[in-house]
Parts: sequence; C-alpha cells; structure tokens
Amino acid sequence: MLLGDRTATDSDLKSVDTVIASLPPDQRIMPRTMVVQIRRMLVKLYGKPSEIADAFLGEVADAANGSPTPARYNTDVEVPDLVTLVGEADATAILTKALSQPVTLHVESGDATRSLARRVALEHISALKLPQWGLADSVEAAPLYEALVGRFGAKAITQTPEDASGPSSDFARQRADTYYLLFLIVNDRQSEAQKLLESMAAGQVLAIPSSLSDLTKDAR
Repeated sequence: MLLGDRTATDSDLKSVDTVIASLPPDQRIMPRTMVVQIRRMLVKLYGKPSEIADAFLGEVADAANGSPTPARYNTDVEVPDLVTLVGEADATAILTKALSQPVTLHVESGDATRSLARRVALEHISALKLPQWGLADSVEAAPLYEALVGRFGAKAITQTPEDASGPSSDFARQRADTYYLLFLIVNDRQSEAQKLLESMAAGQVLAIPSSLSDLTKDAR
C-alpha cells in the first residue's frame, strides 16, 4: 500500500472493509478500529485542514467513549495545530467542544494553539469533565493551574510513571506542578512554593535553596 497515493490507499482500505464485513461480528471490532486509525493517520498526512480538524474531533469522541486504539489506551488526545489549520475562530469552537468531553488534551506543536487551548480551558473551567493538566505546561500557564486546583483539588502527584514519555495523567500533573513551582519561585511566593514542594515530596520537609530564588530574580 503506497501512502503517497491516497486514491490507491483508499481503494485498498475499502477492500479491507469488505473482508472485515465477512468476519463474524465478534471479530470485527478491533480490525475496524485499526482501519479507522489508518484513515485518520492518512488524513493527518494528506488531508485538508477541515478534514484534520474533523479527525481530531473523531479521536476525542472515541476517547470519551472509551474506545481503545492501537496507539491510545487512555483518555488523552493530542491537539493538532488548529489555529494554523482552520483559524482562531473555528479552533476556538473545536476546542470548546473537545474540552466539554471527558478527555484530556495536550498540544505538541503550535504556540498559538497551545495558548488558545489554555484560554478556552480557563474560560470554561466549570464545564471541564477532567483536569486539563496537560495544558498547564509552562510558567505562563499559572492562571490555568490555579483554576484547575480550585476546580479539582490541590493534591499534587507524587509518583513518577514508569514511562514518563507518554501522556499519562500522573506525568502531566507532575509536570504542571513543577512549572507552577517555578512560577512561585520566580515571583517570590516562597511560602506557597515551600508548601507545594513539600506536597510534591510526599510530605518530606524540604527547603527551597535561597540561591535558587536569587538566581530566578535575574529572570524577571
């Protein structure tokens, strides 16, 4: 199957659909799921901007419904660079819809999309079904972090996942805690930083070195 020839690929996938339809009903689910994922990957590679946006919403729906895929076994979905693809207005509508579902999102590329996703999450904080720690992925995300803590609770994640490269919710929360800790230090909020650091250290009493606080003053 030549990925560069989308027409031929689509034809091949239709042939696969025919084969899957001939299988017993209880053997069709996983093959059909895999074909859906292949089609979505093709859309990401060769699709029009609107098709890529629609594919993202399809992934959100699958994650919300708990449908397993070969690449995802949780509720986390990567957001494409929607602002570049469809413009800020349409991207806002798409993100608002996605954030109303019981899924978590993360943005790998596209600064404008990352910033917009944070803003939409913050504006709709009361409507979130799950805490969007994956969007609190920088010092600039402090307002979202604080809103998420207010909405979902302040307990920090203390266990590092075995595979920290994946979009695990524990890793996303731990990363958000770390960025917020840096935000507190840079802004001389030492008492709050101390409390968060102790929470991150599972109750161990740890002090923030004054030298670190002094160094961050130069960054302001």
